[in-house]
Amino acid sequence: MLSLLMNFILMGLVVIASVKAYYDIPFLNENPKTSASVVLMVIFLLIFTFPKILGFLIKLAIFSSILYAICYTMGWDLSFLKGDISLSDTKKIAETLSDDVTETLNKVQLAVQPNQAFTVTAPPAVSGSYLNIAGEPAQLYGIDAPSVKQSCKTRFGSKYDCGILAKEELNKIIGNNELSCENRGRNHRGEKVVTCIANGEDIAELMVASGWAVADRSMTNDYVEKEKYAHDKKIGLWAGKFEAPWTWRAKHQKPSDNEEKKGSGVETPFQKLMGFFGK
Repeated sequence: MLSLLMNFILMGLVVIASVKAYYDIPFLNENPKTSASVVLMVIFLLIFTFPKILGFLIKLAIFSSILYAICYTMGWDLSFLKGDISLSDTKKIAETLSDDVTETLNKVQLAVQPNQAFTVTAPPAVSGSYLNIAGEPAQLYGIDAPSVKQSCKTRFGSKYDCGILAKEELNKIIGNNELSCENRGRNHRGEKVVTCIANGEDIAELMVASGWAVADRSMTNDYVEKEKYAHDKKIGLWAGKFEAPWTWRAKHQKPSDNEEKKGSGVETPFQKLMGFFGK
């Protein structure tokens, strides 16, 4: 009986120590797959070195599974084991503050500097909201569109490549036309932002009105009415279901595989609030 009680106490301490380590050590909570691999290697090493420990590890696994099931069912939160602010949290807070400061400085720069105008002939679309201008990706001011890797759903639930269709729509709008563009500063990722006119029409407005892009309210509300028009008509993206482009990128893209080279993929606080918009 005493041996069983000691086993329960020891297993409880191991579980508590593991949860606290996960909360407080950045390496563990930021690299879960790597951490799991390291833990498995340590377990195999222990079993190889101390064969008798296998029984305890099996009991620990069963105990942990039962404890997890109980906590999940009862809705218990073990975050009270978390210590003071971790290095990981500090890093995330610093990144958020950096994004906010950069965006504010860009807005101040736009307010005190005149817009620079230029012309460009038939620049290729990188996505439904990005152009390739002189080898540099430039976002169309005030809109956002799905990444070319993003999938959406039709009204019947089947998937389709909405990102590719949005890119094709922007290429159709541009055609072989010469665009009259204005620099609008840079976004919070440091990329160029532009407004472009083709045949007297704002191509960003045309994209939103066609339903293949949405208004980026973190920049302006100029395209909200056109977005409402597309939404009410159920055209483009609005004909089915889709995830807000910034939410999709934050979940699925990394800097290394982002075809638009959009930096860290970290959402601004406003975009996090707008994460439910396209749902």
